[in-house]
Amino acid sequence: MLTSRLPWGWGAALLLVLGPTPAFAETNTAALAAQLARMRREVETLSTTLESKKADHRARMRSLATQRAELEIQIEREQLRLKQLKQRESDLHARVQQHADRQKELAPAVRSGAATITEVIKAGLPFKRKQRIREFQQIVTQMDRGLITPEEAVARLWDRIEDERRLATQSGLYRQVVVTDGKEHLVEVARIGMVMLFFKTEDDRYGLARWQHDDWHFVMLDGHEQGTAVAGLFDAFRKQIRTGWFELPATLPPALVARESQR
Repeated sequence: MLTSRLPWGWGAALLLVLGPTPAFAETNTAALAAQLARMRREVETLSTTLESKKADHRARMRSLATQRAELEIQIEREQLRLKQLKQRESDLHARVQQHADRQKELAPAVRSGAATITEVIKAGLPFKRKQRIREFQQIVTQMDRGLITPEEAVARLWDRIEDERRLATQSGLYRQVVVTDGKEHLVEVARIGMVMLFFKTEDDRYGLARWQHDDWHFVMLDGHEQGTAVAGLFDAFRKQIRTGWFELPATLPPALVARESQR
């Protein structure tokens, strides 16, 4: 039997030259296969994730496209609405301008009407004259200060004119301040339309408003007979008697009565 002995270092060198053993090769191949399988699974997972991301992206893009289309429709609607609002604003501006021009035309008419009625009140029966004139002046003052519009002033002016017309058709008892002998007295007055005005003082004296020297004056009645007649008128008004025969003192001078009857 031939036995060959080699040094230890030569054996290791021979093993390296001849390569790994079959068992080592099989282990290395199994590791590579496992690594390859793992990499395949990772690729599949990444592919699935990518497809999911792509699907999400496509869905998001579709959603954004839908939102964009809706926004474009909404923008078109708002543009149309804005156009309509601008047209409405233009129409309103024209109406306001027309209204302002009309207001400018009404204001002088209000002042003129109030001045005319004021002159009529001054010349008419002195029944609460200052109060009635003040009401017309307040309408003009409020209009000039911008507290009311000329249209509102016209409405109020017309209401006051209607009140003045009613005074001519109504009679009754009232209270007001009169001036006799240079002194003011708060008295009870009996007004017959806007034709005659009698008054009674607190000490049961009677008087009347009489046209003298181109104006109305409050005059006391001296005669007992005239005072009794006026007292009967006051008593009838208190009893709500609106019809009957009353002989009352004349409130107009004879010359003016004759002139009025010739009209």
